[in-house]
Amino acid sequence: MSEQSTKVVAVNDENFTAIMNNTDLPLLLEFWAPWCHHCQMLSPVIDQVAVELAGKVVVAQVNCDLSERLPEKFNVEVIPTLFLIRAEEVLGTIVNPKDKASLLSWVGELIG
Repeated sequence: MSEQSTKVVAVNDENFTAIMNNTDLPLLLEFWAPWCHHCQMLSPVIDQVAVELAGKVVVAQVNCDLSERLPEKFNVEVIPTLFLIRAEEVLGTIVNPKDKASLLSWVGELIG
């Protein structure tokens, strides 16, 4: 995986461990579903954040309709929920961030 990727990475039950093992960067992991209105509203923000944080954070998404184990592993009860993870340690969690600025600020506080 390119450390400078500006693309959002699709994560599922099968590839999560490999993705975590292939980067030294923190992983911003969004749990979402295609039927979720708030997730749809957040989607362009996630794409923009991936570009702005390229080289600092890997941005990834888990479609909860296609992955059963990951939402359970992270105790996801509401979507969209985002986790910032480094070396499989959860640094923080945010539910339905209101906008790009608040999401970037939250990530910035956690990664310094």
